[in-house]
Amino acid sequence: MRQHALQVRAQLPMESISAAICGHFQNWSVFQAARQVLFYHPFRNEVDLRPLAIDFPDKHWYLPVVEAADHLAFYRYDPAHPMKSGKYGIWEPHGNAPPLETLASDDLLIAPGLLFDRLGYRLGYGKGYFDKYLHRLKAQGALCRLAGVAPDALLIDCLPSDEWDIPMEFVLSETGLMRAQQKPFQ
Repeated sequence: MRQHALQVRAQLPMESISAAICGHFQNWSVFQAARQVLFYHPFRNEVDLRPLAIDFPDKHWYLPVVEAADHLAFYRYDPAHPMKSGKYGIWEPHGNAPPLETLASDDLLIAPGLLFDRLGYRLGYGKGYFDKYLHRLKAQGALCRLAGVAPDALLIDCLPSDEWDIPMEFVLSETGLMRAQQKPFQ
């Protein structure tokens, strides 16, 4: 499934898809209410949400950093500051960027994925970084809104899932917003 999704995504017009998805975010009340947004730096032709950080500088933007023992943490992103290449060649904030300290219920985490289904489940690259991070949030009692982004071509009816998988509450594609058919992250 991963290889097929990568092949499909490589053929898609990601610049126009990304622009359309950014447009949907701009008009979405959940995004508008979020003070902090945790997202990702595009990798391997992923949807690029970085223009949102430029258009909404009053929000606090955070990117993931893979730390020791394959632990994912989020650090403040500023489009004007230099980045460094991290593990797997994914760009991340420099070490002097402030870390995320707390999350509020109206903050937003936007997870990347190769595929998403109608229940909000995602298929990533297989290392489980975002899944482990979501489990840590849940164990700490931290609540925030969860969204995934994917082109329509990579939305499917059903992905295999296990009881430990945490679905997204929403999925945004170039054609709009889909509320996952599951209860919100709690």
